[in-house]
Amino acid sequence: MVNPRDLFHSHEKPILEEKGPYTFREVEQKVNLAWHDNGTVSYRRVKFWYFEREMSVGPLTDMVTTINVPVVGSAEFVRGDFFMEWGISDMLSTIEARIFVKRTIGELLFDGYEDTVMDLGSSFEYDEEEEEDPNKVPMDKFGWFYKRNGTSWADGDLSMHTGVDDMSLLGKIASWNKRT
Repeated sequence: MVNPRDLFHSHEKPILEEKGPYTFREVEQKVNLAWHDNGTVSYRRVKFWYFEREMSVGPLTDMVTTINVPVVGSAEFVRGDFFMEWGISDMLSTIEARIFVKRTIGELLFDGYEDTVMDLGSSFEYDEEEEEDPNKVPMDKFGWFYKRNGTSWADGDLSMHTGVDDMSLLGKIASWNKRT
């Protein structure tokens, strides 16, 4: 967005400018494979993303103005609950939260950026057992793929039919995170 200030102060229409592409190569590896007697195999996927500069319009240090997802997400989360809406509105006003942020492509994707809303949200409900949970989403920064590069927690546990008993089931997901 080129004119975030005008949008709120002058009530003008937003002027959008397309950025990109910023191209990444994804490499995936299946790990912790376990073959089961019921004709399924369970595993996790480790994913790696590699920036392809020569296929991109610019470096990951390019700046963009975009929606502040933690702010908009917190408002959407409480929608429909008057008291929660009032509380979030008051909190966002107190911390002078902005609906738009200017960040680098790298921060928005993988590096993450610190945000007061994220800090406040992560301060609630501290549980020692959650610290050890390998599937717990990190909440210290916001980034679309923050702390996901080279990990297996983001996709969870998958169980897939091998087709050994029924070829029509070959490749179909039997369960995800132990849920069918």
